[in-house]
Amino acid sequence: MLISLLSLFLQTAFAFHVVIDPGHGGVDTGAVHNGSKESEIVLAVSQKLAEIIKKDNRFAVTLTRHKEAFLSLEQRTEIANKSKADLLISIHVNWSEDKSVKGKEIYFQNQLPPDEESLYLASRENQGKKTSGPDKSMSAESDMKAIIEDLNRNTRIQKSGLLSEFIEQSWPEEQNYKKHKTTIRQAPFYVISNLNMPSCLVELGFISNASEAEKLLNPEYQKKLASALYNGVIQFKELVDKAARQSLN
Repeated sequence: MLISLLSLFLQTAFAFHVVIDPGHGGVDTGAVHNGSKESEIVLAVSQKLAEIIKKDNRFAVTLTRHKEAFLSLEQRTEIANKSKADLLISIHVNWSEDKSVKGKEIYFQNQLPPDEESLYLASRENQGKKTSGPDKSMSAESDMKAIIEDLNRNTRIQKSGLLSEFIEQSWPEEQNYKKHKTTIRQAPFYVISNLNMPSCLVELGFISNASEAEKLLNPEYQKKLASALYNGVIQFKELVDKAARQSLN
């Protein structure tokens, strides 16, 4: 009994902690098409992903929301940062005026100026964020802290880009874009830009596309997407573990 409790403690203490953030919720339905709501689809996929992760004792998992309820962007980042997690995946569903557009899109924090389309999408997802006051002037004493924070930010962005690549590589083949279409982009989404950990925002597909909307509502297809996200997380963890081992040698 004592050995079992010790084993459980060690697994929890050293587990790779993943935060899953189902976008929107409650009064904030997100994209809607023919009565289907983005908030409900992403919650279903997020819950399926959490179930898969819970079965792997190498991981711990936190959902920012467990039901169809509103959660502000600030609340989401607070939950993630307080958990001191190793990564976060924010899950969304896309929408376009062009009903022929389909496929996934993966975003991570921008380092370079975002293109116009990414900026528009980020603006749409960031609606509802409270406006903050003017930035305080940096004192001379905080220069070193600012340099360290900038280095940490660049490291997070680099790792977030790798996480995005692993998720893209794990995606179901039928969902892939044509080769000329970029599926990984950088954009200033509020949640992934205000975290202390690597993160990415995944648009599972376009609810505005009739055939893709049908798939996104299918529980079996949702499981397939959850498995793809899980496989991407595994590859990212293996990379982190390898880097940790090398640093010890």
